[in-house]
Amino acid sequence: MVLRSSWCVRVFPALCILAVAWSAVFTVGCSSSGSSSASTGGNGGSGGTTPPGPSIQVTTYHDDNMRSGQNTQETTLTTANVNTASFGKVGFYPVDGKVDAEPLYLQNFSIAGATHNVLYVVTEHDSAYAFDADTGTVLWHVSALGANETTSDPRNCGQVVPEIGITSTPVIDPNAGAHGTIYLSAMSKDSSGNYHQRLHALDLTTGAEQSGSPVDVQATYPGSGAGSSNGQVNFDPGQYDERAGLLLLNGVVYLAWTSHCDIQPWIDFVTEIAPEGPNGKALDHQLKLVVITSIDSRIPASIVVRKGELPMPPILYAIDPAHSSVHFSVRHLMVSNVRGEFAKISGTVKYDPEKPETSTVEATIDATSISTRDAQRDAHLKSADFLDVEKFPALTFRSKKIEVAAGGGKVTGDLTIHGVSREITLDVEGPTAEMKDPWGKQRIGASATAKLNRKDFGLTWNAALEAGGVMVGDEVKITIDVEAVRA
Repeated sequence: MVLRSSWCVRVFPALCILAVAWSAVFTVGCSSSGSSSASTGGNGGSGGTTPPGPSIQVTTYHDDNMRSGQNTQETTLTTANVNTASFGKVGFYPVDGKVDAEPLYLQNFSIAGATHNVLYVVTEHDSAYAFDADTGTVLWHVSALGANETTSDPRNCGQVVPEIGITSTPVIDPNAGAHGTIYLSAMSKDSSGNYHQRLHALDLTTGAEQSGSPVDVQATYPGSGAGSSNGQVNFDPGQYDERAGLLLLNGVVYLAWTSHCDIQPWIDFVTEIAPEGPNGKALDHQLKLVVITSIDSRIPASIVVRKGELPMPPILYAIDPAHSSVHFSVRHLMVSNVRGEFAKISGTVKYDPEKPETSTVEATIDATSISTRDAQRDAHLKSADFLDVEKFPALTFRSKKIEVAAGGGKVTGDLTIHGVSREITLDVEGPTAEMKDPWGKQRIGASATAKLNRKDFGLTWNAALEAGGVMVGDEVKITIDVEAVRA
């Protein structure tokens, strides 16, 4: 393993180690034996095959929003086999400036019709690169500088030298835009001597700016602290540097700002920008929320100011048929319950975290997928006596009203069975918090229960028993478990 300077950052957990030299040469070190959960490129960047299994995606600083630095998918590398004989440098990737940010990584990612293990790197020269991590080939390279702009000078501070451009680790949202988006914060200086701090949203496959990008970071709030004027404290782009890794949470990018060597005037800023606006733009042109905390005793410790707040659009999720189910039970012969399921369910959930009561649910259930583990009974249920699947191949549900309560709520909507629509109310537990799966997809889940009378939907067939009573009960109990993936 070769380290060319004191700045050492990882490509992906427990697999690669990178360093940056003053000569702006990017050093990559990897295991030649590879891992069952990562690319096996081989020494010298000669390429190789990618083993089956979950793709590695390092999309944020230290791997997750907890900044844990864990690779929970690692299955091969150990302290025994990571050694000088099998683990080391695979190549030098030249860039145009210092690299202070952690590189990010996507495995098995398609660019221009070819699959690559992609390494995303940003520099203090305000450049962003996408490398083929196995060969070092530059897939794309773009500059975050505007017309007639340069990177910022060090601002009389020796912390980031000789220039300030992109200091903080970007963040990747694989689901934003047509091909996914990398968000980065860049500082620059124009020909008039004005400084700029901008949030950029770049297409992962080309480096092109997404619609509405970039956005100049601007903020004011009432106060009498450092740099205030007429009762307002203003965000001065020249007085701050974005050094903390960008955070993406619930569709919002968070940026945290620091001073240059505590040179006054300055104050602590945290800015929150909604990546997707109500008009479908990649970025809002106004800050959705500005949160300021301060060590200045003249300003309260926590001040929240809303500036130009715009409603966030609902998040669209697709129901995952492989991890969702609809189960039911009905009384049989007056003595027991027969249980069954519909194996195929699809649909969408439009979830608004800010106003969950405005969310919507639409689902379609394949009537032919009914199963009670008895072929003769299933055939009867599919016949004209019950579901009549040849004429009515699907059951549908469309929500009309959502009532929110602690831990869940109620969803009321129209359920259509056998061509008959009736309003029902589902008792819902959830939704859960969003979780990222091993393939980088964001998922939520929820469960629901309801009771209905089958006769309300025209399912009236029955048979009388000699001892009294009927063969099939009228009440049907329904249990629904849904797992949905952010579309």
